[in-house]
Amino acid sequence: MSEGMIKMARSAGTVRDALATAHEIEPQWYPARSALVEFYAMAPGIMGGDSGKALDLAKGAPRPEQASALQARVLMLGQKFEPALQALVALPAQLEPALALDVQSWSVQSGLGMISKGQAAQAQPLLERL
Repeated sequence: MSEGMIKMARSAGTVRDALATAHEIEPQWYPARSALVEFYAMAPGIMGGDSGKALDLAKGAPRPEQASALQARVLMLGQKFEPALQALVALPAQLEPALALDVQSWSVQSGLGMISKGQAAQAQPLLERL
């Protein structure tokens, strides 16, 4: 089991480095930034994850709607579903395709997260706006 954990930790480093390289090569490319934010927000610290790095990377997105969506994603991964969903619902209806797909998916996930926490009444108006 410990050998498997070591292999996983090594792979995580490789993945993190590849995502970071893609972001360094083209910092304006939303999919690379989004994937790196996801990695930092979801990976345990021992594997290179860091929610602070995820939030800083999200805030540094080149377009305001990207920054808002990525910050909402970090909130969502921190189980802060209501503020995440509010931020996602507030975004413009017309977004670039990759961002629009993320916003749609994250909105549904945030709404379901609120429902599972017994906040269906608060989630309903936000989900209806979607």
